[in-house]
Amino acid sequence: MEKSEPLSPDKIRSGQELIKSKIFERAKKLELSNDGLEPLPDGVADIEGYCKSSPRIMWILKQPYDDMKDGKPFGGGWEVYGAFNNDDAFKNTTWQPIIYSLFGIRNHKLYGDSDVPYIHDDKSMVGLLKDIAYINIDKMPGYRNTSDAELAEAYEQWKDIVEEQIRLYDPQVICFANTMWLFKKDWGIDENTKHEAIPLGNDKNMFVYRKDGRLCLDTYHPAQRVVPRESYVDAIIKAVNELL
Repeated sequence: MEKSEPLSPDKIRSGQELIKSKIFERAKKLELSNDGLEPLPDGVADIEGYCKSSPRIMWILKQPYDDMKDGKPFGGGWEVYGAFNNDDAFKNTTWQPIIYSLFGIRNHKLYGDSDVPYIHDDKSMVGLLKDIAYINIDKMPGYRNTSDAELAEAYEQWKDIVEEQIRLYDPQVICFANTMWLFKKDWGIDENTKHEAIPLGNDKNMFVYRKDGRLCLDTYHPAQRVVPRESYVDAIIKAVNELL
């Protein structure tokens, strides 16, 4: 793994608060927020833990979800990572594969190893989410499913803030949950860019790029159902532990 400068928890904390305020200001300016709908700012739950983690990992997902009212998104106004403390957080099917991949990376284990805890038996595994940067492209609560067109629009609305988050948290690994396609043009990545393809089964692949010294994993959303969870999780673990 390439050497990286240590991060200052105080700098991360102040930067995270500044970005949070920018998110609320942007939502108001774009008239995305109202009395019943506010942003769901994201970032790092345990800043000290993130700064000490090795490697520093960021996940970039699509859109947060809170509640629905009259068939439309409703709620917001709280930090996404605050939900990691919920008693039922271990049931979240998006978070489970992320948690298993983090456990494997931190402990050099694979999903099917006999000594990997089952999250329903060891709910404390959710705590692993607190040591990563958890980022959504869209900062507003949305529907459970997001179309590519809606996500592309959100990217244009928020991409400068997402890029600011990448600079602030300075991750060594970025896991793109079916979101890397949004960045490729701006990052100068095309079909000729050097990368590695890691088979996931069912004729599907995860693609690995190196950008600005970071390992970038272009994979499916963790709630996907097109490949076995074990293949999905193990590909992430192996890529980080063997290629970083």
